[in-house]
Amino acid sequence: MKSNAHHMSMRTVGLLIACFLSMPALVSASEIHRYPKTIVELTQLYERGLSAWQHYNAYEIQARKENLDEIARLFAAMAASQSVRTGHFERLLIDLKGDRKHCLSHSLSVEMTQDNLRAAIEMELRETDVSFPNALRIITSEGNRQAIRTLQIAIDVQRHHREKLKKIHSYSGYFFGALTATFSKHKLRYFICRQTGAVVLAKLPSVCPVRGGTTASYIDLDAFKTDQRFIACSSNNQIL
Repeated sequence: MKSNAHHMSMRTVGLLIACFLSMPALVSASEIHRYPKTIVELTQLYERGLSAWQHYNAYEIQARKENLDEIARLFAAMAASQSVRTGHFERLLIDLKGDRKHCLSHSLSVEMTQDNLRAAIEMELRETDVSFPNALRIITSEGNRQAIRTLQIAIDVQRHHREKLKKIHSYSGYFFGALTATFSKHKLRYFICRQTGAVVLAKLPSVCPVRGGTTASYIDLDAFKTDQRFIACSSNNQIL
């Protein structure tokens, strides 16, 4: 009798351990069923962000080939900002799904710098005015607070950049020569917020212009280090 009781006790312990070990998978599955639209939107935001980051790096290389070093630095600042924001979307996906996103296989469209600059800014403005607000509306309907807050911060960053980007865009056509001359003359410094991805020019801000950021989180572009998960995507979109 004692032996049978012992075996029953050990079996019960084994079942409890098995149930405990299965809990993360059950939670993950629950999250997927609870926030299906949020996961779809975050996936699209991540994929577009990674694509933009890869393009900005390619645009920077092209600008340096044309000896437009200051425009190249602008692309580098845009890439740094994009990597921070896209990294937030990736971490949210990991929290909700339990998996890690990887590099995407797609072709890069790289033209001359004047065209690249116009395409980049048009994409940023489209995200600000259309893509991000639409994604926020869908994500809000499912109520995941962290996803809502992350996207709201991303929208704040885009709005902070919006007027500067519009001004640069207005000079990216016939006045491109004047734009590059102005950039070369002033040698702008860029500071990147490591928490939000916001970019400020010339000097560190006394007050962070974006919610969720602090003045202490800003770093000079030259000292900014992109997350290794992004660096793992090479310029020709091969996974290293």
